Amino acid sequence: MRLWVMFVELRVHGVSGTPPVDMLDHPLVKQVAGDPDGRFFRPVDAAGNEVRAADGHVIEGYHWGPQTSGTWRQALWLALVPFGLVNAAYFMLPGGGGNTARVVARAALRVLALVLTGLVALAVAQAAVDLFAWQWTGVDDRGGDPRWWLAGGFAVVVVALLVIRFLVGPLRTPAVAPCPPNPTTALAGGEFFTGDRDMPALRHLHLTAGLTVLSVLAAALTRTFGGTPVLYWLAVGLALWTVVHTALLGDPTRERRGVQEFFAATLPVIVLWLGVALLVASVVAMSLVTDYPGRRRGILPGIGDLGRGAAVLALTALLVLIVATLVLALQTRGSTAPPPFRRFLGGMAGPVVAALGMFLGVGFTAALAYGVLRLLRPHDAPSSMTLPLFYLRIAFAAGAAVALVVLLVLVVAVWLASSTKGYREKVRNSASQDVLPDGQVAGVAVAWWLGRLKFSMHWGAFAIAAAGTVLTVAAVVEAAGEMGASVCHPGGTWLSDCRDLPGLDLVTVGTIALLLLGGFLVYLGRRAVGDSAVRRGACVVWDVVSFWPAAVHPLVPPPYSPKVIEDLRHRIEWHLSRPGTFLVLAGHSQGSMIAAAALTRLPAEYHSKVALLTYGSQLRLAYARAFPAYVNHEFLCRLKNDVLSGRWISLFRETDPFGGPVMSWGRTPEPPFESYRIDTPGLCVDEQNAATGLRRCDTEWRLQDPCASDGVLTPKVAMRRHSSYSVDPAWVLALAELTAPYRPGQTSVRDRTATHLSPGSD
Repeated sequence: MRLWVMFVELRVHGVSGTPPVDMLDHPLVKQVAGDPDGRFFRPVDAAGNEVRAADGHVIEGYHWGPQTSGTWRQALWLALVPFGLVNAAYFMLPGGGGNTARVVARAALRVLALVLTGLVALAVAQAAVDLFAWQWTGVDDRGGDPRWWLAGGFAVVVVALLVIRFLVGPLRTPAVAPCPPNPTTALAGGEFFTGDRDMPALRHLHLTAGLTVLSVLAAALTRTFGGTPVLYWLAVGLALWTVVHTALLGDPTRERRGVQEFFAATLPVIVLWLGVALLVASVVAMSLVTDYPGRRRGILPGIGDLGRGAAVLALTALLVLIVATLVLALQTRGSTAPPPFRRFLGGMAGPVVAALGMFLGVGFTAALAYGVLRLLRPHDAPSSMTLPLFYLRIAFAAGAAVALVVLLVLVVAVWLASSTKGYREKVRNSASQDVLPDGQVAGVAVAWWLGRLKFSMHWGAFAIAAAGTVLTVAAVVEAAGEMGASVCHPGGTWLSDCRDLPGLDLVTVGTIALLLLGGFLVYLGRRAVGDSAVRRGACVVWDVVSFWPAAVHPLVPPPYSPKVIEDLRHRIEWHLSRPGTFLVLAGHSQGSMIAAAALTRLPAEYHSKVALLTYGSQLRLAYARAFPAYVNHEFLCRLKNDVLSGRWISLFRETDPFGGPVMSWGRTPEPPFESYRIDTPGLCVDEQNAATGLRRCDTEWRLQDPCASDGVLTPKVAMRRHSSYSVDPAWVLALAELTAPYRPGQTSVRDRTATHLSPGSD
């Protein structure tokens, strides 16, 4: 056994950009390497001298928070959540074969993404052009000639598109090392690191789609009031072409030559310039028409048709996505992975997340339109301004979704009340009376129950996505009828009464809920400008969603994953290139995913010099099930056995609402304590220490929360749930376990567990 002179503990934080002082558990830190976007820190004293751990090992932390929570602009990325959900859905497709089905699914997702961009342009146009410049200025002829108002409204929408483009920033082409030979996962290289070469083309097409929405509206005005209809049909044709062009871009990993390269790289630029020219021509033609009504103008021509057309296109693309993903899931079934590692919903998580993104996008569109209508409409003349019935039906669908969420919350509450008694027995069996007094058992049992909810959250997402999709389909079906009459009930509608009611109906409930959600996102963005703590919290969602590079929606924030993974890999290699150095890579929450990805790209010559410590991880409960092409049972087994040779300890708490176990499951709640292991068939005996609450499932350790303390020699603390793993007494024990065989004079510390963790021990 080779002995190492020095060992380094390199920590990687999780979501929300944890400050370095919290990550390293020290009030003073100093940057020792890295750049402004990815920094390496070490603890120091007041004089700036490095402070090491009690046993002399180096403690270092990698802070990647500025990648997602460094500026106020990044906090405003929250407004792009629907875009990010549709983009992340691509990475949820089942891995393996099924190339044709995968290409079709990708094309459907690209069309969904394009529709979302068009809906954003339409929503702003509905508010600025239709409701304000067209309808509001026509109430009692208060605006006079509407042409200048209309031109200003169109300019507002163009500015909104440019603002989105500004928020996203430029495309990044990361400079990364070549993909290792025979990579075990797509995390190791390929498109995940190099990016999708179709992104420039998709950006051109999405901007074209947004501009063409405006061209259709301006040309519809021109055609309706005596101008030429040619521009209208040209705009409709260009809108349809952007959809076809987006769908036919195909597989970006294939070699392209001649016509294919022109179609994928050059033609989108030409199409964008055609879109700009057509918009200018349409606005000019609109301005030349003089026969506009002075008052009571009604709904802007073209608005209703665009909304219904976009909804039909989105639902068609979603149906194609569902079928293609189902075929792909069937073609790649037959996995021998244990049940806790199997794909969410049999591999259908991608369509569910895409449907959630679309439902949010369509809902925000309807909520913005209805909210602006309520704001601008005169109280003495409520009928002077109106909306297409389609928007009211969508708002009704959102209200029904809110009612469903309330119902789910009530079901969860009843479930909690009826099942916590059984959890009290499990909690009581997990630790002795000295470690966990009877007075704390009830509170810990509730925390255990809430911590288990994360294993069932996908069913709630499925219920909301399914209900939202069904209600949106119903809205589209009704809108296809006679603008107020249902195909099922010719004198009314079965989805809603389609009236703008003054009371608290589902239309109003849905609008209020979506406006509150949108307003909350804007509020977070505004607070984030001057408050770094709020900025970190607001960007938590992007710490997860923007891990994945742009693949189907080009207007999402640039991914941080290629840079942080490469930063971490380079730092690991720098440490291990120094003679006699052994490194423990410690990843918390999302940091465990970054650490695992970095290890997949680490050269084999360094494998024997590194160990892994994960804590509060989502590697199994989220990534292995939602992103099976990137993290799965086979990958985790290879990581543990082939790369790390068993040098991997996973820490988790039952009270953790976000992280959980990675390498064990099926833990029996009473003696004999047993569990299943990731690489061992059948039930295996666990080591349960009733004096400390620590339960060892081989290299997976369940920590007692709250940790053992007597209140005299050690302070009593509250439950730590997802945080402060590094200050738990088991942290030092885990580091010693990983490094003992490689340090002079050290032996296994397994027999010293009770001494290190018992309350009041020296």
